[in-house]
Amino acid sequence: METGDILNEFFQDVQSGEPPKIVIDLSLSESKYNWGASGYALDMSWYARYKPEVDSLLSAMMWLFFIWRVFVALPGIIAGTAGMVDDYREFEKQNAAAEGRRMRERTRSSMRSRR
Repeated sequence: METGDILNEFFQDVQSGEPPKIVIDLSLSESKYNWGASGYALDMSWYARYKPEVDSLLSAMMWLFFIWRVFVALPGIIAGTAGMVDDYREFEKQNAAAEGRRMRERTRSSMRSRR
């Protein structure tokens, strides 16, 4: 079984509400031993009774994080500058540092020419 097939099977089980079980076919292994059977790599049947509560908790945490990030970005969203203000501030810092270096260099060169 290919990796893609394993992932497809895993996500189909998750969507169906069944606990995920990943099975590895050991009869196709390339070794001197012939295992001749399949084995479970991941069996989450113990998780089935907790799944509704844990899914609700995870969903609530993700929604709270999303709402908090929107709340933090709300001034920029309202002003129409979300996403570019931080980039502009960083550009200003770099530009100011470069300008300071140019001014120091000009001052040094003018001091040398006076000597």
